[in-house]
Amino acid sequence: MKILRKAFPLIAALASVVFAQDKESDYVELSSFSVTGSADRGYTPQQAPRPNVAITLRKPATAVVMDVTIVNSSDKVEDKNREVVLAIRALERAVKAESGLKFERREIQLRGEARRKTIFSRSSITSYANVAVVAPLASDADLFALVDRMRGVIAKIPATNDTKVLDGAVYLMIERPEQFRKELLAAIFTDIAFLKENLSAGFEIMPTGLDGAIQVRAASEREVELWIDYKLTIRSLVELANPRPKN
Repeated sequence: MKILRKAFPLIAALASVVFAQDKESDYVELSSFSVTGSADRGYTPQQAPRPNVAITLRKPATAVVMDVTIVNSSDKVEDKNREVVLAIRALERAVKAESGLKFERREIQLRGEARRKTIFSRSSITSYANVAVVAPLASDADLFALVDRMRGVIAKIPATNDTKVLDGAVYLMIERPEQFRKELLAAIFTDIAFLKENLSAGFEIMPTGLDGAIQVRAASEREVELWIDYKLTIRSLVELANPRPKN
């Protein structure tokens, strides 16, 4: 298999931080780094939207995740699908043979169509699989060495002519972000109390959005930032007692 040390186009499109909450495993993944080219085995920080709130938390990431895409566009349907399955199994064995690494299957599509031919062009039908390699991120771990080790495991897969293995973006992962909701709310309420102390008695602070989802982004190579998209509205007690009539 041809090992391409470039981010797969669909994965590379995740230039900004992208997070997805899995109901079963209840974790958040976010794009933190991407490979810059075949000559560069490192990774480059991605720009992420900043939280538009005053209170956030920074927590250590719990693991590093590497996306891997296996594709085959061979003319022969049976050979194409068989090679994709064999590649998945080979990668799974290679990952499980490495202490501390975990293999996760994501999306697999084995196509039944053959290559289509027309007068003007020949279109290929690609079978593919999206999988992931996961490694715990200890506080003293060498992040570069860890990523290099994960890519080295992928490089061990036996090569074939038609199957390509695309080792893609590297992510940070934090488990159970909802466990930090109470800590976030406590910090927000402390901030509200401080604001009340510095306002006159004629005003009220009204928070909204505190029941929103926990948002996450990469804060550094080892940390993630968590927040709730809440909003504080300062209203006059006189205004609240005498609301404007609706038109």
